[in-house]
Amino acid sequence: MRHKRLEEQSGCKEIHVSIVLEAIVKDLGREVHMTERRKQKLLQAAGCLLCAIPAWERQINLDGSEFSGGHVTGPLLSMEGIGASLFLVAFLLAFWRPRVATVGSLAASLLCLPLYVYFALPRLFRQVFPGEYYEDPLTPPVFGRDGWSVAGILSIALTMYVCYRSFLSRSSGPELR
Repeated sequence: MRHKRLEEQSGCKEIHVSIVLEAIVKDLGREVHMTERRKQKLLQAAGCLLCAIPAWERQINLDGSEFSGGHVTGPLLSMEGIGASLFLVAFLLAFWRPRVATVGSLAASLLCLPLYVYFALPRLFRQVFPGEYYEDPLTPPVFGRDGWSVAGILSIALTMYVCYRSFLSRSSGPELR
């Protein structure tokens, strides 16, 4: 098909090999670029799914407990529940609207992060957000021993990096479909 267009443009039936090779190289470049975009979409969707797992685990285990009724911890759990839902929405949008999914996953990350910090770094959290906490009068440890919160923080860091790279690469030029 490209050969026909080249014939029509040049007005002759002879096609130079260099023109054909140049057209093939341009087509291959577009295919490579499309596969890079597809890889970015898959990475972004995988990151959203990776972040949704610890978020939903936290939501399921803490919902309906005393934790949800606290002055400080109640809003944290509500924010985390909204963030967990946003991760699933961003996962679905990553294939059709990657920029919207990027914004959604970044917002979900910011909503889930405080609860993870509360469990993984309790002393730091209580220094930043003072309030009444129902626990022992002893000072809380610097590092909590909560694997799900650490996994959540690491998955958020990875997803934020992937979304940042995805957002930068999409703003560099028009998207090929």
